[in-house]
Amino acid sequence: MWYERTKPLETAGQIRTVGLIQEQHPERCRLFMQWKQMDFPVLVDSLNLLDVSAVPITMLIDETGVIKAIRPDEKQLAAFVAEPAIQVSGPMPAPAAQDELDVANRLLLLGDADDRDRAIHTYEQRCGDVPDDARAHFRLGVALRRRFDDPAARQPGDFARSVEHWRRALALKPNQYIWRRRIQQYGPRLDKPYPFYDWVESAQRDIRARGEEPVALAVDLSGAEIARPQRATDARDALSQVEALEPDPDGKIDRDQQHLLGIEPVLVPDTGRAKRAVRVHVLFTPSAVAGAKWNDEAGPSVVWIDPPDGWSVEHRLLTLAPPTTAGGSGDSAIRTIEFEATRNEAIESAEGNHRANGTTVHGYALYNICFGPDGACTYVRQDFAIAIESGE
Repeated sequence: MWYERTKPLETAGQIRTVGLIQEQHPERCRLFMQWKQMDFPVLVDSLNLLDVSAVPITMLIDETGVIKAIRPDEKQLAAFVAEPAIQVSGPMPAPAAQDELDVANRLLLLGDADDRDRAIHTYEQRCGDVPDDARAHFRLGVALRRRFDDPAARQPGDFARSVEHWRRALALKPNQYIWRRRIQQYGPRLDKPYPFYDWVESAQRDIRARGEEPVALAVDLSGAEIARPQRATDARDALSQVEALEPDPDGKIDRDQQHLLGIEPVLVPDTGRAKRAVRVHVLFTPSAVAGAKWNDEAGPSVVWIDPPDGWSVEHRLLTLAPPTTAGGSGDSAIRTIEFEATRNEAIESAEGNHRANGTTVHGYALYNICFGPDGACTYVRQDFAIAIESGE
């Protein structure tokens, strides 16, 4: 609405519009801009260097960088436009780095993969030395997730650790809207304020209909990012067990004794105090040591989920489909499944007992995989257990 309102002023040369986003993945903003045919420049503040706790914020800034109004009304906008232009000679100098954290911020935003690792090391040191530095925890989470999104550089645990540090940051500053949204982006539907990226498919379709090629996404959208919110009142109906035949109920398929596939869970609980739901992302990584590769020609690889008593999952049988992005595709790429575990009403009254005992989701993966120098292929099973409540 602001863009439509001020477009005549921009056309007349009376103002210049510059956007700034708090996105983890800025190319999604570029796609949205292409879809809506907006052409002003957009800056990226994924580290929340502005330290804003709510958006959107509209500011009127003069030629010298002085903020004249925040969230202006029509009268303030008219007065701003009517002010005489200020002549500024030469570009304003960039501010010098203030401390090691400022250096880390610049390395992460402007540097290469090695610079990113240096930034991560600096944030880790800061979080160790000053455990209650909420900003350092949040920015470490951003850096770890950014490394996770780089298939050539990701390390085991990067995604899980990013969520861990975002949660620590939010626990220290619970009113921080931006940080809460970053967790909810990957979290359960009961905790979502809105579907984050459900517009992407429509945008891509409309852009192609205009004869254009949509901005490419660097990272596949996860199920959590396009999921619609769910109200507690309809959670029981929506999460009724979907009937599915268990693929190996008697456990007859041979177990993966060679550990050809690594399994790494990432838990994103809802941000409320009751912790009614958790979104579980499970990463499956072929072993580079064993030379393991997916074998889709032999049929789909699947995952079976067995929720604990008092909890529900919507789908118990899930398919391990390959990613679609160019950077993550291939027969040795990480594959991911997601599911939500939601606490049933019956366990709410006995919450204390369940917390004391802890809660674990059990399941197994059945996968077609090839390995070794001769490319031998096999179909095997691997069981796993994921603690969704710690029992604290």
